[in-house]
Amino acid sequence: MALGSLNAWTAQQRDDYGALSTALCLCVCVAGLFGEDLVQRLPP
Repeated sequence: MALGSLNAWTAQQRDDYGALSTALCLCVCVAGLFGEDLVQRLPP
């Protein structure tokens, strides 16, 4: 997650929107995976 944020910040500094969108997508995917894992661990 931190790596994705760092990539997004670096992309913003360079105005590299391709890298920025990739970093954001990566963050969303990782957050989704962690969220799904947490939901499955919760008791019914």
